[in-house]
Amino acid sequence: MKTIYNAITARLKEKVPAIRWIDFDKGQLDSMDRPAVAFPCALLTISVSNARNITDHVQECTGRVRVRLAFDRQMKTDAATPPEHLEKALEPYDVIADVYAALQGFGTANFDPLVRARQDAEKRSDGLFVYFIEFSVIFEDETAEG
Repeated sequence: MKTIYNAITARLKEKVPAIRWIDFDKGQLDSMDRPAVAFPCALLTISVSNARNITDHVQECTGRVRVRLAFDRQMKTDAATPPEHLEKALEPYDVIADVYAALQGFGTANFDPLVRARQDAEKRSDGLFVYFIEFSVIFEDETAEG
């Protein structure tokens, strides 16, 4: 998973320069205090949802990569918003699209290309706009070969 994390972090740094902070999701946005991140940020979670043995010590894993994108801004987006203000308020969607474009189909010799599986906004009352994209990924885990 470390290999996947490092590859995705490097890819986002290269392809989405608007993101100012990339880290594992350690609950930074779930505290009552101000999150210790720079906005916009991308917080990553990598999990294994299914695994099957190839050998006694190697497994083919189906995993999920969840990218939580957080923006610290109040977005005035109602129909009465002047177009020049609306464009600025909707900039988070440009970052979301850039993250999708950077990661959809991205793979390395260590993991198959990422495939978007789901995305949605989180309902929050703290003024943050948080949006997540989940990708499925297939990789071989040789950790147990020792």
